[in-house]
Amino acid sequence: MTTPRATYAELAALKPCYQAQNIACAVALCESYLGRALDADALFTSVVQCPTPGRFQLLRPEPPALIDACHNPQSVEAFLAALADVAPDRDERPVLLAAVLADKDVDGIVELLAGAFPRVAVTQTASPRALPAAELAGAFSDAGADVLGTYPTVGEAKSALCGESYVACGSITLAGELAALFK
Repeated sequence: MTTPRATYAELAALKPCYQAQNIACAVALCESYLGRALDADALFTSVVQCPTPGRFQLLRPEPPALIDACHNPQSVEAFLAALADVAPDRDERPVLLAAVLADKDVDGIVELLAGAFPRVAVTQTASPRALPAAELAGAFSDAGADVLGTYPTVGEAKSALCGESYVACGSITLAGELAALFK
């Protein structure tokens, strides 16, 4: 990575590709604040060790349960690009567990996710802004998705999918509630 102040040749992160832009922005901000280049070794250690909860986060290894807090079409596109790196075949992907907040671009989110997963389960979070699960299921059905189940709470969805591999996304609140249930 090269900034106006330095080149960090060994900088790498074991994170989805979309995090590279976030890292570059943070490095440039830090350099600007300090008025100098950063210590390359310390920067490398910081990037590698920096947690990114809710972003392409594996909650359970077997069967895999992954969350991502993508919550608008732009972040869904970035998530799906990262997912394609590890699961390129749509038909081999696990179940999608989705919840969306009603004040978001529901149609844009659903359109992208429905085309990216072979099977979908829907739920709603405890947020007062949550889109009811039944409405979300209808949106996914209208987008051509195979909706496997509709669950009124995140806890019920987690219980129903306990033996399955799944990816949960569509809302920051979904990622947070699900992560809390795995603690």
